[in-house]
Formats: sequence, C-alpha cells, structure tokens
Amino acid sequence: MKNLIAVFLVVFGISSFLKTYPSTQVFGEIAQSFFVPGLGAIFILAFFLSGWFIKVIDQPPLMIYLLLMVVKMLASLTLLLVYLMQNLGPQNEGALVFVILYLIFEFLEIRRFLSILRPDSRENKSE
Repeated sequence: MKNLIAVFLVVFGISSFLKTYPSTQVFGEIAQSFFVPGLGAIFILAFFLSGWFIKVIDQPPLMIYLLLMVVKMLASLTLLLVYLMQNLGPQNEGALVFVILYLIFEFLEIRRFLSILRPDSRENKSE
C-alpha cells in the first residue's frame, strides 16, 4: 500500500513540475485535475478490494488478481470515457496522459502480484 501511495505522490509531483513549463502545462493540468486522483482512487480501492475478496471468495490469488485487473480496467476506461464525453480538456493530450498514468500504476500492480507468486523471494514485503 505504501508503494502505491508513494507512486501516487511522485506522479502528482511530476505533474506539478510539468505545469510550470508552458509547453507541457496542459499535460500537467489534465493529470492533476482529473486522471491522477481518479486512477489513484481506483487502484487504492482495488487494493482494499483484494483483501476483502481473499476473505470472501474461495479462489487462489491468481483468480483474485485477474478479477481485480478486470475491475480496474473497466473503472479506468469509464473514467477515460467520462473525460472524453464531458469535454473536460483536450482529447488527444488527455488520452495520452491517461495511458501513461495507467501503465505506471499497472506496472506497480504487476510487481506486487509477482511478489505474491514468489512468497519466498526477497521482493515480498508486507505493504
């Protein structure tokens, strides 16, 4: 969990940095105003859902991970569609920011999942 929050804060800081330059200002504004809080909330909620699913659903961690991946993907795509349908900003820049941020958060989730598959590895640290 602390890795997820750390990545959230780093991405928020990078978007703040992007806002300071006129050529990248639109990317920073889109990220800070819509996608960083939205995707951060989706991935943090999915983290808490994983703990609840493990208690409630009698499935191995792989099935829980796949279920949560589908939930995160659908929620994230819904967030992107709301952004595009409401005309909250430039469409191409918004889509690019969404894809980059989604890949960053998903990379972190894949690292977390690999530590679950290899419980004896050094990467397995309780979050």
